[in-house]
Amino acid sequence: MEARKVQLAGGATFTVSLPKPWAREQDVEAGSLLYLSSDDDGTLVVKPGEGKGAEWTATIDVTTYGSEQIRETIRASYIGGVDRITLVDRNGHDAHRRAVIADTVAELSGVDVFETTETQIVLRNLIDARNVSIAKNVVRLRLVALAMQRDAVTAVIRHDRTLAEQVIDRDREADRLFTLVMRYFRRSLADLRLVERIEESRPELFEFYYVARQCERIADHAGKMARIATQQSTPPDDTFAETYAELASRSWRIVDTASGVVLADADVETAYRTSITCDELVADVETAERELYTYESASEAHRYGVLLDSVKRTAEYGNNVAEMAIQREIRETMAQ
Repeated sequence: MEARKVQLAGGATFTVSLPKPWAREQDVEAGSLLYLSSDDDGTLVVKPGEGKGAEWTATIDVTTYGSEQIRETIRASYIGGVDRITLVDRNGHDAHRRAVIADTVAELSGVDVFETTETQIVLRNLIDARNVSIAKNVVRLRLVALAMQRDAVTAVIRHDRTLAEQVIDRDREADRLFTLVMRYFRRSLADLRLVERIEESRPELFEFYYVARQCERIADHAGKMARIATQQSTPPDDTFAETYAELASRSWRIVDTASGVVLADADVETAYRTSITCDELVADVETAERELYTYESASEAHRYGVLLDSVKRTAEYGNNVAEMAIQREIRETMAQ
């Protein structure tokens, strides 16, 4: 780290010189435009600018790509913050390729097919960052994930295949919300103007991203339980069903309470209590898991064990959110 003294110029302006090696590396010269952004901790970030409102673009030759490579390329470009993606196939995009692209686009918020030719398909993000509320999207993701969990447990206990399939379908909505949050978090690391437009600091964006990540994992476990509901031939026995429902309900409360501290400014003391509650739940789940050794059917015991593991994981993800809430409280205290 290099230290430089602040100078007073003209009696009213503070100035500091830029390191010449850095300026040359960034093609900065007299008259160049630099963007300055200050964080809550007092850090000032300096970044060369390409011009106000510059669009991030990417042109990718996908001639030799298979369907999964196409999907991953589009998703990676979107998450990376690209505004305009041009997919080039020198041999021409066939009907199957176009269908794969359309299906992938449908899974991403704000993206649409902007232009098509025989050899090029242009995708463009249509959402203005100023119209995006990261906090609201995370709150919505939390609601979706918890609703999926409740319905998945109900589907298992009632042996409701239709409800289970609905839970599995809703996993796409959870993925779409998480991908949107991840896009803006990733881009904020490199685009200072974006941070100003969405009116969230980078530490806050990281916290929202982290909570969204836990919620996305909770939704995945809901889908996992729902798939078990579609595969079981009979509902679980009453004893297990009662234990499973009670433990699952406690895990939801942990997630709901912990996320409320980050997303709704609830009392941080709640986050400290959540850690104790989670430990108690994990111990009770492990007790229930040991009882599965008494089951005569190995396949049934295994199925129940997977369900209990998802309950435990859900609680642990909620506890991760509580830990984030505590870290945020400490960060804000230090900033005062």
